[in-house]
Amino acid sequence: MQSFSRHVMSFTIFAVMGLALSASLQAQVPAATVPADLPKPGAPAGKIASIEGPADTTTIDIRNGQALTTAAAGDTIYVGDHILTPSTLSVSVTLADESEVVIGPDSDFMVKQTGTELEPTTHLQMLYGMLHAVVKKIYTDEHPFLVETPTSVMGVRGTEFVVELDKATGDSTVHTLEGSVAMARSRSDFRNPANYAEVSAGNMTAMKKGMALPPPAKPFQRQALFQRLSQRAPHFTKHIEARRVLRQQHPQQKRPPQTQAPRATVRATPHAPRQPNAAKKSSPKAPAKKKRAAKRKDRR
Repeated sequence: MQSFSRHVMSFTIFAVMGLALSASLQAQVPAATVPADLPKPGAPAGKIASIEGPADTTTIDIRNGQALTTAAAGDTIYVGDHILTPSTLSVSVTLADESEVVIGPDSDFMVKQTGTELEPTTHLQMLYGMLHAVVKKIYTDEHPFLVETPTSVMGVRGTEFVVELDKATGDSTVHTLEGSVAMARSRSDFRNPANYAEVSAGNMTAMKKGMALPPPAKPFQRQALFQRLSQRAPHFTKHIEARRVLRQQHPQQKRPPQTQAPRATVRATPHAPRQPNAAKKSSPKAPAKKKRAAKRKDRR
């Protein structure tokens, strides 16, 4: 009896040791991870419309996470993609809502959010550089078109404007060409009119690091603005003008609003396509019916 008890005790000890060793080995095996150099794109945000620069340049750099890829005109960009332009290039992007952005040289631009039916807000981010935007007139105060920089946020409805962001100082400057832009330190400041500056067409203002509120807007001369920009970045102003001419030659037609997402292309399981209705009319029995009708006519 004592020998049997000792055997049972020995078996229990070995079993416990085995479980402990197994748990230790499992803890040492690293969990499967997604490589950091793979892109992690979000929803489609728009397409590269054109690239302006040296004749032999056809692509731009795209950074998503730690992954660096290239894109050409016609390629899709996604939420989370950083469009990186060198000092010799500018690129135009047609967003999902058909608004258009021209990104200047030496810029870092990203789409943080693209508008959907449930949340019709578009949110862009500029870490440095310059951009020119022509925004579709579909946005409201509740669901605006936002441009965020490290020192400011701009809320837009239907507007044409230019944003410049100094890479060294972080100062943000906005020139409104058409419509109006609200500029504040953060998005929450738009709830109180006292916390933001309204910049109407023909006016500009700037937000410096550490400011709680941008100064009141003041007028500017459009020609002087573009002369200064052309000296700083000739490809940028040339690109803006080319896109303006293209919009005038090929105006975009208004699309009817969609009350719900189309379902025709979404299927739970694949199945054979249905035959058109016309095929049902030409059944094999049709000739037999004609013969019987002819026989009845002959009998008469």
